[in-house]
Amino acid sequence: MLFTKMGGVSWKSLNPISVWEFNETSGSTCIDATGFKNGTYSNVTLNQTGKLGTSALIAPSGKSVVTNDINYSVGNLAGTADSPFSINAIVKLTDKTLNSWIVNKRQQTGQGSFEYQLTLFAGVITFLIGDGITNATNSIRIETPVSSSGIQNNVFFHICVTFDPTASPNNTRLSMYIDGIKQTVTYIGTGTYTCSKATTEDFTMCNFNSAALAFNLKGYVDQISVFRKCLNQSEVNYLYNGGDGRAY
Repeated sequence: MLFTKMGGVSWKSLNPISVWEFNETSGSTCIDATGFKNGTYSNVTLNQTGKLGTSALIAPSGKSVVTNDINYSVGNLAGTADSPFSINAIVKLTDKTLNSWIVNKRQQTGQGSFEYQLTLFAGVITFLIGDGITNATNSIRIETPVSSSGIQNNVFFHICVTFDPTASPNNTRLSMYIDGIKQTVTYIGTGTYTCSKATTEDFTMCNFNSAALAFNLKGYVDQISVFRKCLNQSEVNYLYNGGDGRAY
């Protein structure tokens, strides 16, 4: 556990809910470095070369890494208030033209409860927050093309997405950073989004829908972390660390 400071920022000051570093060499437990909530591996190859240590190679099918807790929800159980929220990840794609799910918290089959997802789909990187009740009928999202993002095949990159529920209007609430650079994004609102309702759906890393071959991450994952705050540029810079990433 390293609490190195940079410009007054440290892992301790960021107070992450969870940090999974994928440094396991065997077994089915994905250890949360904060000690809060371990995940469960399924259909992954561990002990692969990573950015910070080792990484996990995601299999082409089957659930990948799953855990569950209400703290990973954006909204509350009543669906009446959202909290600041950020997701940070270090991943490497073997083919950036293919669909890849980084994280999601939504019903895995059918058209049901939908809280959020971070994906590469149809050539676009998308961060979407839904109302937690319907299949993104009421949602807000931002998108940017993979082609202009700087992402390269077989090279680890850093992505961070943030949500500030206090910002107004809705199109200023979401932000995306790739390799420390805040992206120019397209905002899309669907229906009437007010708040997201917390659900019991799993927080799933690197996969959506265990039966859907097309939706696994196509490559490697080195680190995923979740924060109950909207990270700012200085905090994103700290995690990016000039391209080296930041071990917890």
